[in-house]
Amino acid sequence: MTKNRLSILIAPAVAILALMGSFLAVRAWNARGAPEMAGAEKLEERWGIQITMLGVTADGGMLDLRYRMIDPTKVIDLQELETGLRFIVEKNGYAFKASTAMRHRHEAQMGLIYGLLYFNENGMVHPGDLVTVQIGDVRVEHVPAQ
Repeated sequence: MTKNRLSILIAPAVAILALMGSFLAVRAWNARGAPEMAGAEKLEERWGIQITMLGVTADGGMLDLRYRMIDPTKVIDLQELETGLRFIVEKNGYAFKASTAMRHRHEAQMGLIYGLLYFNENGMVHPGDLVTVQIGDVRVEHVPAQ
């Protein structure tokens, strides 16, 4: 075989191996999963809610906090969710009091998912960051921002 023909056969084989390696690396990275949200049980016990998502939206200017109502018989002070919540960016310790962008009133129903929009102070939370969400005296750590 000539050198030219050999390179024509080797180049596609190398490309295929590189693609397969990349695919396996991505699968291994995704398989590790998100870290467990420490303190989530306390949030359910105290407030009767479960955080389902923290999204960065509006070109990074807003945070969309979604939560599922686990126990509507527990008194949930929505005022506390609107004004007493703090976000702490775990990678740098930056903490800020959450300012809600809207008032939220509803009759709590078990199993439904609700959401609140907050201002992302100075655009500090980015997709992929781990954030501690503090409501009153309860802290839920390692909440992944999407």
